[in-house]
Amino acid sequence: MPLNNLNKISMLIIGGFGNQLFQLAKANELRKLGYNISIDTSDFKRSKSRINPTTIPRELVLPINYFNFKESGILEKTFLNSAYKTNLAKKLFIKIGLIGEINDYNFNKSELKLFNRMVGYWQNPKMLIEQKDFLIESLKNNKELRDGFNKKIIPGSTVVHVRRNDYVYLKEDLKIDFYKNSIDYCKKNIENFNFEVFTDDYSWTANQEVFKDAKLIHNDSLTINGTIDTFSKMLNNENYVVGNSTFSLAAALLSENQKSKIIVASPWFRNSYSKLKIKNSWILINNKI
Repeated sequence: MPLNNLNKISMLIIGGFGNQLFQLAKANELRKLGYNISIDTSDFKRSKSRINPTTIPRELVLPINYFNFKESGILEKTFLNSAYKTNLAKKLFIKIGLIGEINDYNFNKSELKLFNRMVGYWQNPKMLIEQKDFLIESLKNNKELRDGFNKKIIPGSTVVHVRRNDYVYLKEDLKIDFYKNSIDYCKKNIENFNFEVFTDDYSWTANQEVFKDAKLIHNDSLTINGTIDTFSKMLNNENYVVGNSTFSLAAALLSENQKSKIIVASPWFRNSYSKLKIKNSWILINNKI
């Protein structure tokens, strides 16, 4: 094992299931490079105590042992998280080379400290594709997800994902024109096109004319079981209108084949900085007002 193993990295897992998969993919990428990496799931306990209409309380969807990771030690998590709450302690520990923080933009192996707190979303589709086999084998530890991967994909089957709730508060919800243009594209370019809608806002979605031809509109549940059920159903489709959600994007990247068409919003977000690395094969639909 290379000297990388001397640097301990504690990866903080945050956000919904899509984000969790990107973070675990990044952790495995670093593990394969020889880094001593563990997983910190403590943010989910804090998430339950937050009362904020712009933030959905999240839960860890699958145990980290499914991905062959171990939880960061209590002392390590307490030390790293408390140090970053106190600016003076943070500056001191960084200066003497004891702790460091890794985020989406600053990873540099030559600047790693003895203990490192890793916080970010790591939303790089290329990285997730490179870790695809690892993720699929890990997810198959759950029977329902294993069944989702094993089901035969029906030609022309398409997921249309409509995320609203917190996105409405954040003003990042996709407007109806995005869905009209996406479905129009699918009708013209996908043979045997048929679609199902997955949404966290059933009432709004069911009342939109653009979705009237959907085979089914699924009312997504944010519980752990509901999340697994939704993700499993998304997996056995050929095409995806993911919009600007990493949840449906992860399903698309894990199940796409050579015939798949993946449609994303451009820009990914209108009002906040989140730049997704776009694949050349993706279809971009305007997300500007």
